[in-house]
Amino acid sequence: MQVYTLRSLLAGLILVIVTFALYAQVSSHGYILFDDDKYIINNPLVNQGLSLEALYKVFTQTHLSNWHPLTTATQMLDVELFGMDLGKHHLVNVFLHTINALLIFSFLKAVSGQLWASWLVAMLFAIHPAHVESVAWLSERKDVLSTMFFMLTLWFYFVYTQSRSKAGFWLSVLSLGLGLLSKPMLVTTPFVLLLLDIWPLQRLSFQELKRLAVSR
Repeated sequence: MQVYTLRSLLAGLILVIVTFALYAQVSSHGYILFDDDKYIINNPLVNQGLSLEALYKVFTQTHLSNWHPLTTATQMLDVELFGMDLGKHHLVNVFLHTINALLIFSFLKAVSGQLWASWLVAMLFAIHPAHVESVAWLSERKDVLSTMFFMLTLWFYFVYTQSRSKAGFWLSVLSLGLGLLSKPMLVTTPFVLLLLDIWPLQRLSFQELKRLAVSR
């Protein structure tokens, strides 16, 4: 068990080091003239930092026909903490992406029991070019933030299915709610949970699912 734990810690550490080494360069980047100016630089609800009035408006109004108030609130917090030092804003995205890679690794290891296969999938997630846009583009904070809450939803749901823990259930619900506030596209998450019940959790079979669908 100790060897397995040490291997897990080593695998996680390598994952963190590689992810940060790959994306550290964004700390010298500025903003992109495609949405960054509208969402952050010239957005008075963001570029003045945190305030109760601004938070109220963020949660009760849309901006550019979008509503992801928690994402906007984190960008307001960036300004509050770092001013308009955009390199540090970028590093927050890198931090969230690294957390996501670790969550994927730990979740897959928990449900499959496969250490290095889970690590490989998480590493591919961390370094795949498809994620460059989400990490290096400030306006895509919603992607890395919602992914974190999506993975937390899966994690806590897994805890709930294994222990029937009320805390696991409600933490899963809370994570999903926060994810929806980060990016409404997470509305599809319940279908992912249903797939998890079929495999790998095996709480539900395709035959049972078909029977339930017909009975409804």
